[in-house]
Amino acid sequence: MLQQVSQQLSTDEKLIIVLDALDEVDDLVGGNKLFLPITLPNCVYFVVTTRPGETFRIFCEQAHVLIKQDSKENLRDIENFVSKAVEQAGIQGVDSQKLIEHLIA
Repeated sequence: MLQQVSQQLSTDEKLIIVLDALDEVDDLVGGNKLFLPITLPNCVYFVVTTRPGETFRIFCEQAHVLIKQDSKENLRDIENFVSKAVEQAGIQGVDSQKLIEHLIA
């Protein structure tokens, strides 16, 4: 199925599939939970999140990134996201800074 979708993509398109909390899926005793092929088709990417320390048997190319919940960068991203969301929604009378402080407390 991934190969079929890949063939339908234009040259400037990518298929990005995001799977959150893979570590919460029923365990297959170290099995390939995603049943991914060793090589993904062109322009097909998976972004998978798990808790730190979890390992899975996935045989395709991988890159690991640790994102700490309370890192300065993560908190800044939350602040930017909330500020833009409040602005775009046109919400009046909301102190976005207080809302941000409440959300990240």
